[in-house]
Amino acid sequence: MVATQDYLTLARIKESDGNTDEAIEYLKIYSRRVDRVEVQKQVNERIDSLRKQQFKKESAIRTKLKDY
Repeated sequence: MVATQDYLTLARIKESDGNTDEAIEYLKIYSRRVDRVEVQKQVNERIDSLRKQQFKKESAIRTKLKDY
């Protein structure tokens, strides 16, 4: 079994590697496994932030592709 804190570490590694989808998945698992509501809220805010970053990145790529 993976320790709860390890999911947060894995999420940070995936985020630093630019793998947003996997980072979000690990954060979701971490959020489900922690008991403190305030921590869950912070994790959910981070997930929202990552999703926004991902959307901006994908939008920029689409714009570049459209220009070609």
